Amino acid sequence: MPRRLFSLVALTCLLLCVITLGWWARSYLPADLHVGAADGRLVLLFSDPPLTRFWVKECPVGNGTEASAATAWTRARRGQFLKQVLYGATPGAPGGFTMLNKPLQSASFAGVVHITEPAAPGDATYHLIAVPLPYLALLLALPPVAWLVTTLRHRHRRRAGCCANCGYDLRATSGRCPECGANAPAAGTMAAA
Repeated sequence: MPRRLFSLVALTCLLLCVITLGWWARSYLPADLHVGAADGRLVLLFSDPPLTRFWVKECPVGNGTEASAATAWTRARRGQFLKQVLYGATPGAPGGFTMLNKPLQSASFAGVVHITEPAAPGDATYHLIAVPLPYLALLLALPPVAWLVTTLRHRHRRRAGCCANCGYDLRATSGRCPECGANAPAAGTMAAA
């Protein structure tokens, strides 16, 4: 029983560690989170609240009630600004004005894309992250595949008269496995298999 208790405590600590690391990473991102899907990608849009209000009321990224991560992804992928476009008076420039916004910053690694716009300290900002959906499907498929492989291995070992834990041949042994100490199945169970 102490081993099971230790395993439970270790698993709980691991889960809490992962949650804590998630909170730590999230603390570096802006406050609002908008989630959507577009072009076969999961789109996460982290933004500061003033920028979210701007999108909802004035910019094509919002629809009057909420900001759309999918629309933001489409616009940003085309190189369109998601923040308000600012102009400054510049004598000698055509029309007398120049755009003050700096170009979008985009980084990509293994299909995962991160897009943001440079902002002065204290200005509202956003981070748009797009992850291919097959990556998530693969990640979510790993635990069921591991469970299936483990179950099939244990079933095969039991049918062959071996210990389900370590694979030791138990046909001449009754009671516990002499190799790992696990309970051996009843003799009738092995004979029926």
